[in-house]
Formats: sequence, structure tokens, C-alpha cells
Amino acid sequence: MRRLASHKGFSLIELIIVIVILGVVAVATTQFVRFAMQIYGEGNQRAEQVAQARFTLLRLEKEIRNAVPNSVAVTGSCLSFFPIKNSGSYISGATSNLLTVIDFDGNIAVGDTLLIYPTSVSSVQNNALNIIAVDDQGSDDNLYSLSLSHVPALRSPGERYYVPESQVEVCLETNAGRQVLMRHQGGVMGVLAVDVNQWRVQYNAGSLRRNAMVSLFLELNSPGNERLALSHEVHIANVP
Repeated sequence: MRRLASHKGFSLIELIIVIVILGVVAVATTQFVRFAMQIYGEGNQRAEQVAQARFTLLRLEKEIRNAVPNSVAVTGSCLSFFPIKNSGSYISGATSNLLTVIDFDGNIAVGDTLLIYPTSVSSVQNNALNIIAVDDQGSDDNLYSLSLSHVPALRSPGERYYVPESQVEVCLETNAGRQVLMRHQGGVMGVLAVDVNQWRVQYNAGSLRRNAMVSLFLELNSPGNERLALSHEVHIANVP
């Protein structure tokens, strides 16, 4: 008779060693994956933060450039200005309450206000003329006759006029325990940026030889307590 060959299995010590090695490999793999996911998440947060800061500053730049000349003001942490709804030239002289203007957009309406030669925020607020009637003179020559509430007090050297929208205010405020940059206009408010650590704004008025300039500084906090700081300068044409 032939003898059966004996087959030896793994010993208990060998199994324990294998289990320990597999455990060490699993822990190392888990830590590596967790570290990679953490880096990926922080990178996404940083990218979102950069995008938010750039969007905020570029939006403010676009709005400030479209502001009525000399209507920008800074009070504490608040930046205010009057956006332009319409602008153009007048041709009849600003010597009566009837003014003939050139308007290519055709969006001047009764109830709007009209400004001529704004030189300061107080000038914008005190010298605004109410438009009480609009006559397109029945033609397509882009000429409109405006009936104003009273005779303009000032004359523009370039015979320009501006029709402003309601005033915009951009302020640093606290909302639900977080510092946010808030935009207010006509009773409507919207958030421009959240988790703001610092917000500074400086306005240098223009003169006959240089344009006005607004300096913006925005610093945001990330969930990882990292800070992103951006500064931006906006030049405003001084053409009242």
C-alpha cells in the first residue's frame, strides 16, 4: 500500500503575522487616501475663495466705473455711489425747465431725476431735477424734450447730463455670526462676500488734472483659518 502524503497548513503565528501586515497596509492606505482628500478639499476651498474675492472686486469695479462722476463717498466701512441709468448730451442750453437731450437708449422716464454738472455727493443730492414729462417729438432722431421740475442751477462745460439710479451702499456687516460684505440699493440687499476678515476702502477725489480713484482691500477667511487678501484700484473718469 502507498502511504498518503501529509499536507501541512498555516500555523496560528503565521496567520497572526499576515493579519498584522494587512492591518498595517490598510491603515497606511487609509491615511494616504485621507491626506489626499484633505489636500483636494483644501484646494477646492481655496479656489472658491479666490473666485469669490475676484468676483466681488470685479463686480464692484464695474459698478464704480458706471457711477455718476463725483457721487462716490466713503463713510466708515461703507462705500456709496449713484449708478448711471442714462447719460448723454443736451443741446438746448440749461437755461430753462425745458431741456432737449440726445438719448440713444430711450429709457428716460417720468419720475426719473436728472443731474447736470455734479461736483460732489451733496451736489448730486441737492441739485437733482425731477423729470415731469418726456416728449420724443414724434420722430426717430433720438432727440427728447424733457420738462423739469425747475431750472438747472449749474451748467456742464461739456453739456452732459446724467440720470442716476437709487444710491448703492456696500458695507461690512455681521450676519448670523459671520462678517459679510452686503450691498444695499432701494431697499433690496444682497451678499457680495462671506467670511470677511477685513474690508477697507479709500476714495481719492478727482481734480482737473487727474481722475478719481477708489482703493479696495478685501481679506477673506477660509474654514482652515487661511486668509486670502486682495487689493484693487479703480479709476473713475472725472467728466461731469
